[in-house]
Amino acid sequence: MDSKRRSRLLVLFLVSVMMLSLSTVPTLIRSVHATGELFISPASQSALAIGSVFTVQINVSSIDPFDTWDITVHTNSSVILPLSISVAGNIFGSVNEFINCVNGVGTGCTISDTGPTAHSGASSSSGFPRSGSGLLFRITYQVVGDGYSYLSIPLTISSNQIINSGNPVPHATSSAVYGTPPTNLPVADFGFSPADPIQGDHVTFDATNSTDPNPGATIVSYDWTFIPVSGCPATGACENVTSLPIMIHVFQTFGAVFEVTLVVTDSLGLSSCTGCPTQKIVLLTVTEKALHRLAVSAMSASPQDNILAGTAVNITVTVINKGTQSETGFDVAIFLEGQVVKTYNSTDTIRRGFEDYKSFPLDTTGWQPDTYELVGTIEPSNDSSTNAFLTIRIIAPYQGALIPFTMPEFAGVVIAVLVAVGLVMMFFGRSQSRRQLRAETLS
Repeated sequence: MDSKRRSRLLVLFLVSVMMLSLSTVPTLIRSVHATGELFISPASQSALAIGSVFTVQINVSSIDPFDTWDITVHTNSSVILPLSISVAGNIFGSVNEFINCVNGVGTGCTISDTGPTAHSGASSSSGFPRSGSGLLFRITYQVVGDGYSYLSIPLTISSNQIINSGNPVPHATSSAVYGTPPTNLPVADFGFSPADPIQGDHVTFDATNSTDPNPGATIVSYDWTFIPVSGCPATGACENVTSLPIMIHVFQTFGAVFEVTLVVTDSLGLSSCTGCPTQKIVLLTVTEKALHRLAVSAMSASPQDNILAGTAVNITVTVINKGTQSETGFDVAIFLEGQVVKTYNSTDTIRRGFEDYKSFPLDTTGWQPDTYELVGTIEPSNDSSTNAFLTIRIIAPYQGALIPFTMPEFAGVVIAVLVAVGLVMMFFGRSQSRRQLRAETLS
């Protein structure tokens, strides 16, 4: 056998060994896991006679491990209404059911559970998560009118949650339909600016990109709904209906997540109905407005009273951060009759809601005897509510005495001296009387 043939055989042998080795370690090769799905079955239900009932299943497929669900299904109340929710036979076997709310009535209902909704929430009774495919719950509906209705699970955190240990599990969502919907519904679409609104911002919503497939028809109504995830404070309080495609909304609540929904209606009376794929829903988070507000909340002095001019007075100020974020570096100014008499510069950082204390000397050289009102403030500032006030009193020495007295104090000293002299004279007189009486007795 020549050398070239031996080399080829050796290469084939090594390749065979490598393939055999790989086949013995399948655990090292991971398959790609597809995103799970939340869906309604059957996806299509033909129209039934008024009064009929039918049941749909809310299922998951190829879902990652989860231990809790919180899901709401919406429908058109003029066509079908939910009657009941059942969790029997669910994927966990048994669950702790914390929400069973139908049309706003039942267990665990929230302020958002109004209208034709079926809201189910449950968690694994064993505490162990499950994965894969299976049933979550069933909803029984009754037909109350002719027409069609979408059975929709909105893509919002207020209506669509699959959770594992408090963390959301990613998944796709599919809706279903009852009856035969028309194919010529107008389609709602909008954008908004600014894209990241701050508390108090006037946010412009523009729905001019909404379309209508019907020749000659125009969109005549824009039904906007701004719902905090925590729910509306009252029925209708979150809704704004207008005939204009552009509207402005002011968000006053910072930190809140809003579900913004648009439904449009055209001149033929056709609507991108609630729950239809032709409506538009977005989630919008309002951030807190940045507020820079340091204030001098208190001020004290040592000494504060009976101060001789030229004495160094120790001023202590309390600086508080009333703003919305930490502040680094500030200047404290002490004003007297509108003029700055002392400035203190600090490089400290004060966290939101916290205080900082600063002490510094104030020279009173050249100050005339009087009562002075000092004002402590943060510079620069035009907000008088950030100021603190302090009164100190400068006095004049009394005839060069080491200890100065005011006139009231001096009068008090004089009275005290006179009382003392009177007492001494009284005791001296009594002593003299006793000696005279003793002398008379002896004689």
